[in-house]
Amino acid sequence: MMLRYGIHPEDPVRHRLRVTLEVSGVPLPRDPELVLPVWTPGSYLVREFSRNLRDLRVVTPSGTPLPVRKVAKNRWRIEREAGESPFTVSYHV
Repeated sequence: MMLRYGIHPEDPVRHRLRVTLEVSGVPLPRDPELVLPVWTPGSYLVREFSRNLRDLRVVTPSGTPLPVRKVAKNRWRIEREAGESPFTVSYHV
């Protein structure tokens, strides 16, 4: 299994970053889900990290976009067939 994260400052003045996640070498079920936490350990406040997420995209290595559907306030479903085909997730925060 390989998960490779990238953090790319795109607008440092406005504190905007592009985050990428490359997923490969792991058999995934059909329609895997991405989930962001709602709170952090040691803090009893709900932080709602997903409210700052923008432009969520998922593409295959050839650049083909995969459909993504928001299924809860902090959860997204990637609509794809089961298997080991790699993909890259990107979003702005």
